[in-house]
Amino acid sequence: MKKRSPAFDKHYGSLIPLKIAVIYAVVAGLWILLSDEALQLLFKDPNTITRISIVKGWLFTVVTANLLYFLVYRYVRALQRKDDNLFEIVQGVSAVTGKAFFQSLVRKLAELLHVDYVLVGELTGEGLTGVRTIAVFGKGNPMENFEYDLAGTPCADVTTGDGRVCYHAKGAAQQFPQDHLLATMGIESYLGTPLLDGEGNVLGVMAILNCRPLDGKDEAEAMFRIFAVRAAAELERKKRVDELRAAEARYRILFESNPHPMWVYDLKTLAYLAVNEAAVTHYGYSREEFLAMTIKDIRPAEDIPRLLDSIEQVPPGLGQSGYWRHRKKDGMVIDVEITTHTLTFDGKAAKLVLANDVTERRRSETALLTQFNQISTVFDALNAIVYVADMEDYRLLYMNNYAISLFSSDWLDKPCYEILQGGQTKPCDFCTNDRLKKDGEPLPPCVWEFQNTRTGRWYQCTDKAIRWIDGRLVRMEIAVDITEHKDLERLKDEMVSAVSHEMRTPLTAILGFTEFMLENEVPREEQQTYLGTMQREMLRLNELIGNFLDLQRLNARRHSFVFTPLIIEDVVREAVTLFQTASEKHHLLIDCPPDLPKVRGDRAQLYHVLTNLISNAIKYSPYGGTVTIGARLEEGMVVVRVRDEGIGIPTEELERVFERFYRVDNTDRRSIGGTGLGLSLVREIVHAHQGRVWVESKPGEGSSFYIALPVEETDATETALSPTA
Repeated sequence: MKKRSPAFDKHYGSLIPLKIAVIYAVVAGLWILLSDEALQLLFKDPNTITRISIVKGWLFTVVTANLLYFLVYRYVRALQRKDDNLFEIVQGVSAVTGKAFFQSLVRKLAELLHVDYVLVGELTGEGLTGVRTIAVFGKGNPMENFEYDLAGTPCADVTTGDGRVCYHAKGAAQQFPQDHLLATMGIESYLGTPLLDGEGNVLGVMAILNCRPLDGKDEAEAMFRIFAVRAAAELERKKRVDELRAAEARYRILFESNPHPMWVYDLKTLAYLAVNEAAVTHYGYSREEFLAMTIKDIRPAEDIPRLLDSIEQVPPGLGQSGYWRHRKKDGMVIDVEITTHTLTFDGKAAKLVLANDVTERRRSETALLTQFNQISTVFDALNAIVYVADMEDYRLLYMNNYAISLFSSDWLDKPCYEILQGGQTKPCDFCTNDRLKKDGEPLPPCVWEFQNTRTGRWYQCTDKAIRWIDGRLVRMEIAVDITEHKDLERLKDEMVSAVSHEMRTPLTAILGFTEFMLENEVPREEQQTYLGTMQREMLRLNELIGNFLDLQRLNARRHSFVFTPLIIEDVVREAVTLFQTASEKHHLLIDCPPDLPKVRGDRAQLYHVLTNLISNAIKYSPYGGTVTIGARLEEGMVVVRVRDEGIGIPTEELERVFERFYRVDNTDRRSIGGTGLGLSLVREIVHAHQGRVWVESKPGEGSSFYIALPVEETDATETALSPTA
């Protein structure tokens, strides 16, 4: 037995018992009343009446039972026939979809409810302010579809309400005078409901329009709701199908109109399923040739294993990019950048491929990379800082090896001010970016000098705005270390100032005595004294000029040294011979062992060093004493010592005695003449010999000056191999 709908049970379940109860009450009342009256008239004997009453009771039971059975059976059969008819109608409508479904729905609903018009429409227009009918049935025939605005129609109440059925029992045309269609069709009653999707959004409307008041409103509304639910589901399905078809049409247009080759292939068979016109044009195969091939046919043989491996490892739905080689129909192999995405195509697991021919770009990139590597090799060979930084965000794009060695290996994409400067957290105030470009175009280079806050060294910087490989303007800086040049300039200024000061003293004395002797009569004895003073000052001036010129030549590296193997004792004895008769108060002692190895040096320059040291030893031992000139071998170096018994040097002054023009500031030393350049010259000469010089001294106990010179390589090897060494 078919199951009746809950709607019918609700509306008719309470009506059937009421009708049966009324009929039963009427029949029972009439039977009792009439039968009792008839017995009173026909029989007078009470016993007879009693017996006949019993028979009457049984007869009443049989008659009423049959009556009840007849009434119940009749009404139940009537309801069942109506319910079965409705089920058959609904089942028949549900068997179809699309346009046929809606046409069948409006026809069967009109026939079932005996109404004049039934329509189903979907909302249209921007803001869904109109209705376009999908199916209309009227006066026993299908009708042409039409469109109308919602404003002023009963449908407006339906679509803007809360989803309830909208019912106008009579006078519908008069209630909505703006809806001229109602008046034209002579509509008296209206029943409408919105068609909702699964999320409660209004998709359309279904309405019954009748030319007379609608009979059985509850029954009609119940059936109407049943049909509305099915109509809404079909309308939602139609909307999704329409959207899919529209999307498919859009994607097909995009697929065919894309300027890059595109195709779809079967992941199982690798056969082409679809190709666009760009693929046909670019690769030279016709569409039919493509569809007869597999994707392996356009790959070089050596790329097939990689292709198969990539297909196996990519999960469904995952897009990927990569570079491949493809072979065109004419045999030309091209470089291709592809983007892929797995999908379902005609029920098959497939992959969509977009191919971009990058052959020329890859060649250009390779050429550019080669050129960049060549330029980078040149920059890496420079003993200068070279870097490139973005002019907007200051991030480093390139640094040569020399710059990396000075600053940091972790520099890429870091702000230049953080890497190149010490403690800088924002762009430098002295940044030249604003001076390198104007209106988006590069200006001439900017050359400037700067002392780096991280290294502390001076650089001459040449900044230039250049076009980077992506077209943007960037700043390239080449910074050459000019610290030594700056030091030489500073030293030159200091030396000129000091020499000017030191020369003024002897010149003042010479000019003073000369003017005095020219302007006055000077006795012969005094002339000798004045001339002697002038001679000493001239000798001092000559020594000052000589030492100054020697230092200048050494600093400028214009003085040529002639290095030869030397026996240091021979140079010591030659220097001592010069001072043997210089002072009767001093005794010069040589202390050199006979087996000292040779040193590699310039004889004349080492002689100059020793004469300076011996001269100082004598000069700063004003009370006489022994001056010892000795040598010994220590850790592969020949160390020469000049020891005196003079006034000594304070400890705090030991580090400065080798500075240019520096003289210890005390009375004893200031009374002794000197230029302050001798020990500076000694240090420069010893450093040129790859040696070192130092002093040990205490005030009142004399001083010891040491020079350490490298041993001649041949002698060093022989000394190391000697069994007595």
